[in-house]
Amino acid sequence: MRPRHKASSRSPSADLALFPSTDIPHETLVEIQDLLRALKTMATPQERNVLELLLSGSSPEDIATRLSIRRSTVDVHCFNLRQKYAQL
Repeated sequence: MRPRHKASSRSPSADLALFPSTDIPHETLVEIQDLLRALKTMATPQERNVLELLLSGSSPEDIATRLSIRRSTVDVHCFNLRQKYAQL
């Protein structure tokens, strides 16, 4: 069995690194950062793991493998994250 992935302890500004060279205004990037921070506080630990891996560019199949869970479980976590995001 593979070791479980732990959510990274990146600084909040690390989320802005997802947009290295972009024409998106800084204010918009800060707003995205705030939304991600709020979403992470609402998410369960496993949802946070899935979110971190999604943000790092992993596919759902890769996430399932890395976290030793089924692909359908990844889909459920993504659904729950979308529901929580809609509440923001």
